Amino acid sequence: MPQKEFRSFAAQNSFVSLDDLAGVDDFPGGIEEAVIEPENKKQEPKPEPLKEKHLYAVPLDETKWFRENELSGLGLYAMIPVNVPDIEKAKAVMRKIAEKE
Repeated sequence: MPQKEFRSFAAQNSFVSLDDLAGVDDFPGGIEEAVIEPENKKQEPKPEPLKEKHLYAVPLDETKWFRENELSGLGLYAMIPVNVPDIEKAKAVMRKIAEKE
């Protein structure tokens, strides 16, 4: 996904956090602040949504996989949408994509 679209969707909490797959310093370009909706929306008074920063994407131009295959990933990001059918399989693929060395 191109950077502009990634940033727009990430701000809406459309992606799975990848904090458990890579360090914050590994892919700073994939860190975004997103609005996290409270669990109990029906609670009175309504709780305010929180803004949190997480790693939501891997910039493809920084990955070993793209460099080894001589692909240009400049401005492109890999991420996992929140509605993915199998999050564990998606994270396994993302681990492979996120390899740096």
